[in-house]
Amino acid sequence: MTSLLERLQKIQVQKVEELPDLSQDPLEQLNMMKVDFGTKYRGRKFQDVWETDQQWINWFLKHYQDSTKGSHRLMIHYIGLKIERAELEGSVVTVTEPQPQPSKTSALKGNGKPLNPSWSPKPKVMPAKELRVYLEPEEQSVWDLDEMESEMPIEVPVDVSHLEQRMLHMENAIQTILQAVEQMSMSQGSQSHAGIIEQ
Repeated sequence: MTSLLERLQKIQVQKVEELPDLSQDPLEQLNMMKVDFGTKYRGRKFQDVWETDQQWINWFLKHYQDSTKGSHRLMIHYIGLKIERAELEGSVVTVTEPQPQPSKTSALKGNGKPLNPSWSPKPKVMPAKELRVYLEPEEQSVWDLDEMESEMPIEVPVDVSHLEQRMLHMENAIQTILQAVEQMSMSQGSQSHAGIIEQ
């Protein structure tokens, strides 16, 4: 007998976002479009990304070639057009190492003080009532480590109130055990003290 979940999945269809009309000069239009997903290249023009980081282009195709998200499909379409043009012209694309982005730690002087006194590292604090579990993709390459795609880690909120209750019960049980051990040691101490006095 099939479960409700299996029956539901049989009738569900993934919605595919509509792409804008790219019938006139699609490559020229797409060159000027800006990446509107992830964090590494958000706000950068498609053409800038193509020209500066072919390793990221490889990574993107590897992870998102089957994506149904409209912004991903636009980038995939753009990459396809760039590949077609290179093949038709017989040209090649140079793969270069991307320039490292300056990190907050590189903003420190040799003595560990910030170059900019107004900058200081901020601790990341998790809300007390909510725990988030991050499911990482199975395959990552070296250049994925600094790629913080908002779509990559799947954020799953987890209710932790029952865990808090269990911890509270455990603390109470441990406290009760400690009190019992303390009473036992005190009573054994007084019995041994009384034994010494009787002798």
